[in-house]
Amino acid sequence: MDNGEEHPIHPSEPPTVPTAFQPSADWLQDITAVATSVYDQIFAQVYDNLIQAFGAEITRR
Repeated sequence: MDNGEEHPIHPSEPPTVPTAFQPSADWLQDITAVATSVYDQIFAQVYDNLIQAFGAEITRR
């Protein structure tokens, strides 16, 4: 039961590379292809957003 005082367990070291998408073994091939494509698109957009935000922060200082 969560009483609000418990803290999440943190890994000892932060990850150095993103975890690749792991589709479920029981998915159909076309579902896996679509899910992988969507994951790749989202990953690329988030990466671009992070690069832009970092660049904006650097130029702001």
